[in-house]
Amino acid sequence: MKKERIVKVMCQNCHYAEYRLCNEAGQASLQCPCCGAKTVNSIMSRRHVQIDVYAPKGQVLIFN
Repeated sequence: MKKERIVKVMCQNCHYAEYRLCNEAGQASLQCPCCGAKTVNSIMSRRHVQIDVYAPKGQVLIFN
């Protein structure tokens, strides 16, 4: 069981930041009030953090 902790979660879309509590799995999520994007941070190890960003409803990703 991992220790619960407070982490800073930042929206990768508009850079809005907020502090959130990690759950037992080491994940913290943020539904951005500014742009609507959802960001999920997963702490994999002390040097590895995985960030998943989901576009707001109705928007799509454009790759160049």
